[in-house]
Amino acid sequence: MKREMSMKEVIYCLQTCESFRENESIRYRELKGKWEQANKEYHSNVYARVNLEGVRKSTPERRDILYTLELHEELFAGVVEDINYELQRLYRKRQIYKRIRCCYSTLEGLEREIILKRYIQNKPYKEVLGDFKGSQRTFERLRLSALENIRDKYNSRYSDEEIVRREEVK
Repeated sequence: MKREMSMKEVIYCLQTCESFRENESIRYRELKGKWEQANKEYHSNVYARVNLEGVRKSTPERRDILYTLELHEELFAGVVEDINYELQRLYRKRQIYKRIRCCYSTLEGLEREIILKRYIQNKPYKEVLGDFKGSQRTFERLRLSALENIRDKYNSRYSDEEIVRREEVK
């Protein structure tokens, strides 16, 4: 079950959305490279060298080889587990950013423009307020309304597709 997102978390996600997208593909390539390297080392280092022909079953030499194989398999399993954990963590984070983008895409007009300039483009508050053709009170009302709108849609029970579709119907 997903947890509810606060207003601060919504703002953080909006501000870091672009950098996450850029870093995400780099991180996936790094993890894929780590996995391929570990897999390559696992198969080339262990199985290429193990030759138990001519070694009697109950000798210490055979036990040592089998023990080494077991240790190597445990090490490989640990590396793969770490990589899988990182991939799952990255995937969960990607889903959060995707849902935030879906919620943002439902905004219209001035709300969308304010959120775009202030949080996605990371322009200073005073600059965005200066570009706004209205009072500061109206600006704040629209800004907070947009953030609450994104937060409420994010925390809703609807899927990403339903959030976008519901807005298209209106």
